Amino acid sequence: LSDSINFTQLYHPEDRQYVLDTIDQALDNGRKYQIRYRIQHRNGEWRWVDEIGTGVYDATKLNLIERFVSDITLQKQAEEERLAKIAKLERQTEQERRKAEDERLAKEAEAERLRQEKAEKAEAERIARLEREKEAERQRVERERLCVIKPVMTDAQIAQCKEVWR
Repeated sequence: LSDSINFTQLYHPEDRQYVLDTIDQALDNGRKYQIRYRIQHRNGEWRWVDEIGTGVYDATKLNLIERFVSDITLQKQAEEERLAKIAKLERQTEQERRKAEDERLAKEAEAERLRQEKAEKAEAERIARLEREKEAERQRVERERLCVIKPVMTDAQIAQCKEVWR
């Protein structure tokens, strides 16, 4: 008997209290239970198991626990791989969404930069036009100042006024 092992000694340390509490609660209430947890295989590896059990009672006293334990390690690994793939796809999707959002924002920024550049160019052209108009007005005023028609003018003054008014 010294080589015998109590089944509870095989429970994974992180699962032990959960398993014991779940089974105790079900047995105390006379209910069946189903639970998943890890146990240690004789080779030292941790295996996932699914256990279904119920108490067998004699009148009101628990005589034994009837349980069925099945190794679900491969299923659990497949589920973990599936979840890892889903998580990877979600990360990729999020990266693609962020990339698309970054590209959209970059396009908007470029469009805004071009709009701003166009507005600045239009403003520069407007200012240049106003400066040309101002210069033309200044020249007109200067011409008028230089070419005041007088009752008596020399031929040179008349020629100069004709040149100014062209």
